[in-house]
Amino acid sequence: MRYISLPAILVALCAIALFFTGLFLRYNTTNPLVLFSEATHTGGRCTQEARLCPDKSYVHRSGASCDFETCPSTNSRIEEITVPTSTPVAVKHEPPTPTPPTTKPPKGGYACTMEAKQCPDGSYVGRTGPSCEFTACPHENTDTSSAFTVNGSVLVGPTCPVERNPPDPQCANKPYTGVLVLTNTATGKQYTPTTTPDGTFTISLTRGVYDVGTQGGSPFPRCSGKIEITGPSAHIPIVCDSGIR
Repeated sequence: MRYISLPAILVALCAIALFFTGLFLRYNTTNPLVLFSEATHTGGRCTQEARLCPDKSYVHRSGASCDFETCPSTNSRIEEITVPTSTPVAVKHEPPTPTPPTTKPPKGGYACTMEAKQCPDGSYVGRTGPSCEFTACPHENTDTSSAFTVNGSVLVGPTCPVERNPPDPQCANKPYTGVLVLTNTATGKQYTPTTTPDGTFTISLTRGVYDVGTQGGSPFPRCSGKIEITGPSAHIPIVCDSGIR
């Protein structure tokens, strides 16, 4: 009678154990292991059982039917962190760092605001240059200390109620004797030259546009209109309305 030796028996037992261990592990790869027996729904509460998921986490029974919760997906990118309720967590919100404004001008020059300044002559000028100052108005004198000697003459007409053809020398315009009022439209400064008996005057004025008027309360003769001073002038003629019709 042949006897099987003890080492051979041990080898056979180890082979059998390895075989069943492999089957067990293969089964748990596709079907999570239930560590405890299946639960039943009793009294509105689920039994305290746990299921081992492939990622080594555990899920419990929940819901009305006390089914096991779904195991977390291994492809999920959502990470859940459980913080103990007894440990308060302070979240500090840092304010955003403000971006400093750029002082570098745009390519090709400086960009000034689209504003306009009305000049005394009715035209408009805009801002320009590195400092974005308003452009000087036409014939505007930036040097207020510079003045020019201006000569002018003032005549009053008509002197007859009816014009004649050919013109009557007796109805020609006559020199105005009195005080003129010249007002700088940019600064508001007034100048009051007095005319001589022949209607001429001489005064120092700066560059600019001037409103012409007369001094006194009488409506006539009425001197109106504007004169523009751009430099030394040999003669500026002014004609005032006599009111004769």
